[in-house]
Amino acid sequence: MGEWIETDLKGKEIGRWDFKAGRSLLAFTESGALYGQEHDVAIFDRSSHSWRPVAEMPNGILLGADGNSLVFYLKDGSTVRWVPVSQ
Repeated sequence: MGEWIETDLKGKEIGRWDFKAGRSLLAFTESGALYGQEHDVAIFDRSSHSWRPVAEMPNGILLGADGNSLVFYLKDGSTVRWVPVSQ
């Protein structure tokens, strides 16, 4: 168990959450959403301090985010795919 402290660019605290990552691959989108992947892809719900699964994500490894898209290395071993997400 850890704590996630979010600040603005001037260092002012925006929020503080108890945070059990439970995900080894993490990505922040431009809009500030936190996505993670262990076996499935999920979004961190700040209000409930929990992960909510996201449907219809590709079968691949989460590399990160580019704007408001998640970037995956597909398991076929030859393709990188951008997947737009809505917040």
